[in-house]
Amino acid sequence: MLDLNYLCKMAYENAKKRAEHEPTIRVDVMNTLKHCAGEVVEATEAYTRFMPKEAFADELADIVCCVLTICGHANIDIELALTKCMEKNFKRGKQDEAC
Repeated sequence: MLDLNYLCKMAYENAKKRAEHEPTIRVDVMNTLKHCAGEVVEATEAYTRFMPKEAFADELADIVCCVLTICGHANIDIELALTKCMEKNFKRGKQDEAC
């Protein structure tokens, strides 16, 4: 099983190293969110243009890497946040069934 919080630290450290060599790369939360938005657009294009599944998967992975980088920078426990989110969504799904 993957340790997402460890991957957050790795993603952030990698982004900081890349920024040292590429001055156009910024790893603060706002700039990484903007970059992530661009990755979402690229994933949308890959999906709607019926590109190979691998291309779509690569774009989704880019989005996840952006999120991990943000979590690493902001010291967010993404495993806890995801668990809470999934529990909340599960409860919502159960409520929908009751209607």
